[in-house]
Amino acid sequence: RKFFQRHRNAAITIQSFFRGHQQRIHYMHWRRAAITIQAYVRGMFAREVASALREMRRVEEEMRRKEQEEEERKRQEQERLEMEEQERALLEEQIMATQKELAAIASLVEHNVKRAQEASECLDLDEMFSFLSDVQETKPNVQDFVSEIGQQMEALLQDVEEEDNNSLISAEDQVRTPEASPSPLPPPNLSSPITPAAPYSPIGSPTVASDKGDSPSPLPPPMSPLGLVNGNAQRSPSTARKSVQ
Repeated sequence: RKFFQRHRNAAITIQSFFRGHQQRIHYMHWRRAAITIQAYVRGMFAREVASALREMRRVEEEMRRKEQEEEERKRQEQERLEMEEQERALLEEQIMATQKELAAIASLVEHNVKRAQEASECLDLDEMFSFLSDVQETKPNVQDFVSEIGQQMEALLQDVEEEDNNSLISAEDQVRTPEASPSPLPPPNLSSPITPAAPYSPIGSPTVASDKGDSPSPLPPPMSPLGLVNGNAQRSPSTARKSVQ
């Protein structure tokens, strides 16, 4: 019986050690599997965080790029507006200079007409009567001279309008490139001779018939170029200048 008890206790001890060894092996497998799963989970979370950070960085860069593009667009728009303003001011100065030239031409015509009127007062009666025969030939020449000046003024104004339209179109087409200032307007054609109109006296005038010593009535001054451009042939040069200004 003692022998049996000793062998039985030895078998129980061996079995307990064997079970402990098996359980330890299972525990090590489970522990390694848990560590692997935890590593996979941590890696998945880390990848998600990294992806979120990359997306956030991409969004920030996109927003920064859009802000820079918006600032660049505003700067270019401001430069374009300033350039258009400068061109508009330059064009206005050129128009004002042209108007001054037209006013100078009109004043020169008035001065020549007044000088011709003053000179006509000194003419004698014979010259007056000799002039009456040429009145019908003089009037077409005066009308041709006035119509020529009117055509020149209309052509000059058309050139100014075309220059303005071309500058606006080129400013809209060339937004990202600096624009060249528009070429100055051509000066008015002053090659046409400005001659004073010869005085005349209507036939059968009571002044001529009654009094030989009275001065003949002068020819009315030719119409101002400004009046022809404005479409009103009856205005005086001073009134035409006021309407242009």
